Amino acid sequence: MTAPLSVTEVTERIDGAIAADPALADCAVRGEISNYKRHTSGHLYFSMKDEGAALSCVMWRSAAGGVAFQPTDGLEVIAEGRIGVYAPQGKYQLYVDRLRRVGTGDLWARFEELKRLLEAEGLFLQARKRSLPPFPRAVAVISSATGAATQDMLKILARRFPPARIEFIAATVQGDAAPESIRAALAAADEIADVDVTIVGRGGGSMEDLWCFNDERVVRAVAGCRMPVISAIGHETDVTLCDFAADLRAPTPSAAAELAVPEATEVRRHVDALGLRLTVALRGAAERGALVLKAFDGRLPFGRPQDLFAAKWLALDDLDSGLIAAADSGIRRRQAAFDTLSAKLGALGPIATLARGYAVARRSDGRVIASVTDVGSGDKVDVLVADGTVHTRVEATSAASAESGVQ
Repeated sequence: MTAPLSVTEVTERIDGAIAADPALADCAVRGEISNYKRHTSGHLYFSMKDEGAALSCVMWRSAAGGVAFQPTDGLEVIAEGRIGVYAPQGKYQLYVDRLRRVGTGDLWARFEELKRLLEAEGLFLQARKRSLPPFPRAVAVISSATGAATQDMLKILARRFPPARIEFIAATVQGDAAPESIRAALAAADEIADVDVTIVGRGGGSMEDLWCFNDERVVRAVAGCRMPVISAIGHETDVTLCDFAADLRAPTPSAAAELAVPEATEVRRHVDALGLRLTVALRGAAERGALVLKAFDGRLPFGRPQDLFAAKWLALDDLDSGLIAAADSGIRRRQAAFDTLSAKLGALGPIATLARGYAVARRSDGRVIASVTDVGSGDKVDVLVADGTVHTRVEATSAASAESGVQ
């Protein structure tokens, strides 16, 4: 029998044997994720298992940043990397370089190919990105007519900045019809003259669910919009090509609404602060002018020089008072106009209109029903009201008569 080996020597021999096997130095392993954990360092730790065995895996932060989905326990994946030995614990594990879900390999390859093509054209250049307007006149929201994310965006926009009008454009955001629907919605938003920013968004989903936002037609439409576009697709971990083409990517639809408009109360506070600064500046200028005149008065070579300046003093005092009064009055007028405009625009906004008892009826394809000829008996109709959506089916339709006075 040979001399006994140390634990380190045994481990080193095993590591060398594994490293010498080409099939283990660059391999792809298929299995189900279990015991998934994302460390605060950004590294991923998990196991891959099948019916016969389990394999420890680690994915360093530098590689984990390229994962285009959220790994979870029970998800079947294909991991690519190398097998190595972790000596301190005496175990072998898979060091993962790339991770993809089973069934999404072709989609991911198409994603990467189109990304390289559009990136080479310059569609994703930072120099093309435009800043968002500080006080948008109107905000276009392109999303599903019935999604919870849509309701969140509309409520946040109306609450944060009532002066901004909301232009909601319903679009199909999943499936074969989605790319053309989104492209048409972007074109429609571009035709609205006072729209200063557009949000394209939807809730989260799988790579397949969000695939329409990787469609070349949609990506080019986003890049070609005349106004800045905010991409608000899915969760923060979801990545689409529209995110690269948009002027700004928001982690969630709700965050997009907060980024699109300022907070009205903050605007008012800023206006008040500017008014105070103006008042202080005018008073300071008047006081400095008075001191200059007083110093000059003391150097005059005759008996009562102040008599020469009495009228000037009075005029200066009147000017001081007038400037301060004009500044205060101007600020009050602008504040009153701002509050009036905010109230009017808030009353005319879509949320307020729905809250007064009105409703918006849409066909199952998202189109607004403007005439009885748009639907027929048996068609499904979604009715958007203030607090949600009522799903109905048409039993019959009747046209308004001329005598009824309904237009």
